[in-house]
Order: sequence, then structure tokens, then C-alpha cells
Amino acid sequence: MDYIDFINSRDIREHLRQINYVPSAAEAAFFVANSIYTTMDDRHRAFIKIADTYPNEHFPFCDKRLCNMPASEFLRKYVAYEKSFIREIKSGDGVYKFAYLDKKDDGHWTRHSYINQRIFSTYAACLTYIRQEFESESAELEKIEITKRYFDSEREISLQMLPDETPVAVELSGGDEGERMITDAFFDMWINVPTPFKRGDILRRINVCQNNFCIWNEVFVLTDMSTW
Repeated sequence: MDYIDFINSRDIREHLRQINYVPSAAEAAFFVANSIYTTMDDRHRAFIKIADTYPNEHFPFCDKRLCNMPASEFLRKYVAYEKSFIREIKSGDGVYKFAYLDKKDDGHWTRHSYINQRIFSTYAACLTYIRQEFESESAELEKIEITKRYFDSEREISLQMLPDETPVAVELSGGDEGERMITDAFFDMWINVPTPFKRGDILRRINVCQNNFCIWNEVFVLTDMSTW
């Protein structure tokens, strides 16, 4: 498996291939975790492949508890948690709402939700409504997001899907410490890989707010990088 395929930047992908760069287990996992153009199944397969290939590696997380955990154990827990969140959002009662992402004329992606803020008591009812409402427009949608909230806790799970209901990402808010230690780990992970960029380059940044569906383009002049 070529983990460089998971890198969002085409320029960085091409540069690493030109120099025959071989990512470490931590770098490969970071590429996979932050990939915005792949499905959850693709990322889960990659995580398990890394776990099988590098069973005794340790990742450079900020949380010391994770630094002592073998990469294979961590990645299997990460995948197991994400799968459990999908099962959780699809079962039981709660307060469900949805949003969708569509493309504007200027090429930017924007998050929309209905003004009436319809809510549903089950995942099935919410999904049925979405199917009926967007049956004629599904080809124009980029992603759909269903969020489950609870009456008696701050726990919240959001599942993002393609129009054909293929899971793209799942996110947890308000979970217990053990869950968040695993699922938020990549936010605190720092890696340093070669890039082709230099000071003064004009670059385009794709900003992604996974749980809020904000994706837009920003052109800027590069003046500094944290790895320099």
C-alpha cells in the first residue's frame, strides 16, 4: 500500500515520490488520518495494514500514555472506536438533525442546513427524510452529515457520508476521557516530512473543518513553516 496516496497535497505527493521517500509508520498513519478525499473504509484498511506491518512501533504523540502504547494497539483501538460510533449513531433514540454540503459557483464548498431545523427521533427517520428530500438533487451534493445528540448528556456524534451513504468520517464530541484520548490523538501529533515549498511561493490552502463542513480555498504567499 502506498501511503503517500493519502496525502492531500498533490505537490507534496509528487515531491516525495521524486525523492523516493519512504514514510515511517507514524508518518504513514498521519497521512491516512488526515486524508480528506478517502472513505472511512479506505482509512481503516490502511490503519490495519500499518498495524500489521509495524507492530512494535510507537508514535510521537504529546500524550505520554499514548507514547507508551504500541502503534498496532493504538490503531486497532482507533478503528474500533470509529466503527462503534457508527453503530451508536444508527441505533437507539436521540435527537437527530442533518446538514449537507453543496458547491457554489465560485468553486467553494459550503455547509447548509434547513432554516426550520427539523429534528428526528431516530437515525432511520432522519435518513429517510434526506433520501426523499434530495432524491432529485443527490448528484449535486458532496456530503451529508447526520448528527445525534442526547437529552441527558453533552455527548454528540456526527457521521459524514457521500450521497450514496458511504461513510466518510465520524466525529465525537463530549465523549469520555478514554475515547477522546484515542480519537483526538492525531490532533496532537507532529511530523516533519520534506516538502517542495520555499519562502515566497504562492500556494493554495484547502481549509477543512471536518465537523462543520467548512471547505474553502485560500491563496497565500508562504513566509514560514513550522518545520523550518
